[in-house]
Amino acid sequence: MSSGVSNAPRTLSYRQLLQQRLQKYQFNATFHAEMTGPVRTPLWSGSFWLGSFKVGQSSCHAKKGDAKEEAAKEALNWLNTYGYH
Repeated sequence: MSSGVSNAPRTLSYRQLLQQRLQKYQFNATFHAEMTGPVRTPLWSGSFWLGSFKVGQSSCHAKKGDAKEEAAKEALNWLNTYGYH
């Protein structure tokens, strides 16, 4: 009898992967979000920072979470470029 739970591997989000990488190197990152446009239909952009250095920046998205996810992806790319695998 099946329990209804999938045995397929769970894909991690870029935010989760970034968190793992930051923990590995004991880095502390902060996320900054910026809203533009009208309050009823805002656009969000985001960035991840290591100290005073921006390591990931997103384009504008209708959802804040999507902006955070893209910024996390860019931060991971930055970490990879500079040898933090």
